[in-house]
Amino acid sequence: MQLEEKKIRKVGNSVVITIPQDFLDKANIQPGEVVDVDNDAWSHLIKKKEVTREEEIALYAKKSLAKYEEAYRELVER
Repeated sequence: MQLEEKKIRKVGNSVVITIPQDFLDKANIQPGEVVDVDNDAWSHLIKKKEVTREEEIALYAKKSLAKYEEAYRELVER
């Protein structure tokens, strides 16, 4: 089994996950086509990624820097 990390994104009132083009090609599925989905199988196919404590801290630091970058720059310049 080959695992590929994907991010779940919110679009309107729904969430989306991208499907690799090579998978679509192998399954002969084109964008815009309707597919059948086995809802019982999703729990076996999609698992929440376990994040290490270090990864979690790095993520919060990145979010904080993005949100408060200007304030951090002012503190450094003092």
